[in-house]
Amino acid sequence: MTSQTERLLKFGKKVRGTSSWPIALMLSLLFLALFEPLLYLKQQNIHKDEALEALSFGNDVIARFDRELNTLINLSSGLEAYIKVHKGNLDSAEFQQYLKEICGNTSLIRNIGVAEGTVLRYMEPLTGNEKAIGVDYKSVPNQWPVVEYAIKMRKGTLAGPVELIQGGQALIYRLPVFIDDQYWGLLSTVINIDQLFGAAFKDLDNRGYDFAIRLDDTYKPDEKRILFGNPNLFSNKNTVHSTARIPNGKWEYVIVPQQTSTESFTIRLIEYAGIFFAVMLFFLFNHIFKLRRQNRETFKNLERSEALLQTIMDTTLSGITIMDKNGYQIYANKTIEQIHGYKIDEIMGKHFSMFTHPDDVERGSQKLLEIFEGKIDSYDGEFRLFHKKTNEIVWIHVVASRFPGKYINDEYSALLFFQNITKQKENETK
Repeated sequence: MTSQTERLLKFGKKVRGTSSWPIALMLSLLFLALFEPLLYLKQQNIHKDEALEALSFGNDVIARFDRELNTLINLSSGLEAYIKVHKGNLDSAEFQQYLKEICGNTSLIRNIGVAEGTVLRYMEPLTGNEKAIGVDYKSVPNQWPVVEYAIKMRKGTLAGPVELIQGGQALIYRLPVFIDDQYWGLLSTVINIDQLFGAAFKDLDNRGYDFAIRLDDTYKPDEKRILFGNPNLFSNKNTVHSTARIPNGKWEYVIVPQQTSTESFTIRLIEYAGIFFAVMLFFLFNHIFKLRRQNRETFKNLERSEALLQTIMDTTLSGITIMDKNGYQIYANKTIEQIHGYKIDEIMGKHFSMFTHPDDVERGSQKLLEIFEGKIDSYDGEFRLFHKKTNEIVWIHVVASRFPGKYINDEYSALLFFQNITKQKENETK
């Protein structure tokens, strides 16, 4: 029997001498400590896959909208080119007919306004928009700051939703026109919001995702307006976020699955089953320890159970160590040897920094100190070790917490579980 096993048995006997339930609780917690990291890693893989699928859906949504919006922006660019070719000297009838042809090619445009200087001179369609002709943007407080910003920046801007002079709401793409580097006027393309989203997002209802969009405006960075969807999705923790650049800002997209995946539901069932099994283990061990105090034969059976537990610890896929508050290792199972190549006798009594990458030592010491001081209950992170034989870096996933009891010299110690994730790290870098 190894010295580590003897220490565990001595510790168990000390606790059992007063009551049976603490050791039963400890073993149940130990089972959960072995079970939860494996379940956690599986959950993380499932969540990553779900996030990638949601992100793919989000990219499709963004691409659909960009396609529709760029079509409208190109129409404005064509109109800008027409004005520049004519040096701003427009034939009213001919230009009005040209505007009519542009609006007739798409149902997404509500109207197009053309201002000479800052005064609206042309509108198409004119019917229903007569109130806008002759209006000076400088006299419209809720539009002039954005118009002035577009002129100053000498580039197109997308604003909205905005309240229109002629009534209603829409997106407005404003494009300042400069001829021979001199400001000539402004093109305003008023876009029907509902029709734009309808054209971009058709056939997405059966894809299994809900999504919402809000505007992050460069001109108004503190104002985030909801453009599409349920605004509550932005406060949902189980969402995937993505952004898309638009003229003078960006649109933030949030995507959330409409229902939990089958794999996530299965993992939840396994988690509940594990908790139930841990509770059953608690009652089982508690009963065994009570019988052990009643007769010697039961005690022998209990020792077999303890030996079995040590076998499980030595054969589990997880490396297990116990450290004192100074970081010296006072227990290790055999799986540790497979992870970094050091024998148990070479590990015992050694400081963890002897096997750890120098860049990770300070972080490890800090987290160990926080656990013993009670600042955190546990720590979950990644560290690098050096393999004894190859001196290559071995990546490990560590779950550490304070050992539920005083193990050596009536002092608390830390319980650590290791998982070798080197292959996973290598796959992530490919």
